[in-house]
Amino acid sequence: MYSLWLFYALRLRREVVRRREAYRREQRQARDNCLKNLDIIGRAVLADQVDLVEGCIRISVMLDLLGREFDPQGAFVIFDRIRRRTDHLHRHEARRKLTPAERMHEDKDRLHIAAEEREAVHERVEQLLGYARNFAAR
Repeated sequence: MYSLWLFYALRLRREVVRRREAYRREQRQARDNCLKNLDIIGRAVLADQVDLVEGCIRISVMLDLLGREFDPQGAFVIFDRIRRRTDHLHRHEARRKLTPAERMHEDKDRLHIAAEEREAVHERVEQLLGYARNFAAR
């Protein structure tokens, strides 16, 4: 009877170890995917292949997913700041429901924010790309 309990305990222990390893693999894969997406979005922002505000919003989301460990000093707060500055702008289906005049007004806001922040964003994106490559090497 004792050996049956021992066998069962060992089996449970192996299962716990297996699940922990699987969780760690999933976490590392999610982190790697975020870093790859940051690289793609960042390079697109620098090459003006994506709207600057849209790129900043996407970068901000990726940074949120990576968490405080990725940016402990808050060096990349500019992306969150732009996201907050554009929270009032409609997106997706809500934007389609706007009148042309309302859309134009929002586009002017977006372009104004982009022009105001362009230099600082490009500077931070370049830093972000280097930092992300170093972080990925860990």
